[in-house]
Amino acid sequence: FKGKHGMKLQISYKREGYGFQCNAVCDDGYTFLFYFRHGNAPKLPEKFKHLNLSSTARRVVWLALRLPHMWTHIFMDNLFNSQKLITAFYLAKALAHGVCCTKHCGLPPSIIQSVEDNAKKAETLRGTTKSARL
Repeated sequence: FKGKHGMKLQISYKREGYGFQCNAVCDDGYTFLFYFRHGNAPKLPEKFKHLNLSSTARRVVWLALRLPHMWTHIFMDNLFNSQKLITAFYLAKALAHGVCCTKHCGLPPSIIQSVEDNAKKAETLRGTTKSARL
């Protein structure tokens, strides 16, 4: 985007440099909800305050609270997943899962799958997962 606009952001990790960003709930080629990233993150109900969520997590939970059905399954990539966010989804009556980074994301060490350098052992681990009640 080349013009001037109040919602235009500098995107340091993109070659284009400037543009619009939004968080969105999408499935099967359809966008159900979105929230443009500008200004302060939306306010959440008081029951989320103790989690001290990041502004990105607050936007994602805000979107989840607007879904029409309780206990909707939400699939996410590693940009969003954290123990706090999964707890917030549970409070919002939504279920979430996906992959996550293993560093600096607040996950319990017991569920982080270690890297296996031995090729034979790595093959036996293929397809296995770890999970925990957070």
